[in-house]
Amino acid sequence: MKNLFFLLMAFFLILAISCNNKKDEWIRINQLGPFATCYRLPFTKYVKPGTYMIAAGRAISPDFRIGDNVCDKTADFLLNYMRQQRCGFNPYLKDSCHMADGYEIYGKNDDSAHIDVYADVQPEIANYHDDITDYTSNECTIDGTACLVYYLSALQNRSKNIFSNPNITMLKGAIVRMDSTAKDIYLCFTAHEFTDGFDFIIKTLNDHKIKASFFFTGDFCRTAVNRKIIERLKNDGHYIGAHSDKHLLYCSWEKRDSLLVSKNEFMSDIENNYKELNKLGIPKYKALIYLPPYEWYNDSIASWTGKEGLKLVNNSEGTITNQDWTFPDKGKPYFSSDSLMKNFLAYEKTRGMNGYIMLIHPGTDPRRTDKFYLHLDSVLNYLESKSYRFHSFSEIN
Repeated sequence: MKNLFFLLMAFFLILAISCNNKKDEWIRINQLGPFATCYRLPFTKYVKPGTYMIAAGRAISPDFRIGDNVCDKTADFLLNYMRQQRCGFNPYLKDSCHMADGYEIYGKNDDSAHIDVYADVQPEIANYHDDITDYTSNECTIDGTACLVYYLSALQNRSKNIFSNPNITMLKGAIVRMDSTAKDIYLCFTAHEFTDGFDFIIKTLNDHKIKASFFFTGDFCRTAVNRKIIERLKNDGHYIGAHSDKHLLYCSWEKRDSLLVSKNEFMSDIENNYKELNKLGIPKYKALIYLPPYEWYNDSIASWTGKEGLKLVNNSEGTITNQDWTFPDKGKPYFSSDSLMKNFLAYEKTRGMNGYIMLIHPGTDPRRTDKFYLHLDSVLNYLESKSYRFHSFSEIN
């Protein structure tokens, strides 16, 4: 975001300098340049949210904002641009353009013949500049519209690669394993109330130069000490996502299809989670990967998550490292760190871990004194010796 502010500030400054000796009104962009001098000034220290302007001489820039949500409506802005650029009859502007003004160049007719030789092969529903009866249709020209179409198509293709990739494993609407043909590991950590392992984990990840994904509840984010942890993770470049607000159990352990929350309760809980993340400089659009509390969900939860524009992920089946939260308690299952390590090694040797989403808890109940996260260095050393690569979910956000 700082880079965006820097460029925005520099652009307005150039405009202001160019207008220094002109009348007070702001000039149109197509009146700019060429410039005899260009300056770049650092504005990265200006991080206080608010509305600003730049003044140079008698020239005053339009108002602009600094804040975490300045790009929230960028998609709408770009789509409105696309609607305005539509040729023929434009229902957005309720007007028409480029109906019969194309010229043929290097064709069978004389140069500049008033004819559109591509009309028969172009779509009739929606055409855009550089696409229909436009002089540049006959040239290898790419304008802003074409660039935008290319960019949006690339994003769509990227999304298709994720969800239609036959090598990605889906379970009840969630991604539970990434590409099984790639030697990639997606290391994840979830936290709600315990924090005892963060210092060790952050140091270990830095030592290995690995970026991981961390998922936090709203309650975790509300604690002052935890906010400092999140700031460290942000500064180190790790991915930070949501994990519900109150760590709700969405559905029955015994009967998975039986919901324990209503849709309104679910939506309200997620909204509150993202409000807390946003307070810490993590807007929703940067945290679209959602890992459910208790790593437990069903088809309804997956559907509601998708309607919120989120991508639901969960840990892969096979290893049981996610059971590192258990503690000795009569009549309840308990998995020691030694048993978790043996299970992990046996699974990798026999099945492999391509595309594996591996979950470890960065803090556990004090009643568990045998902390599995203290084995993180050994886990990473082993996987690196097997030539696995590590990824965070920022790549598919």
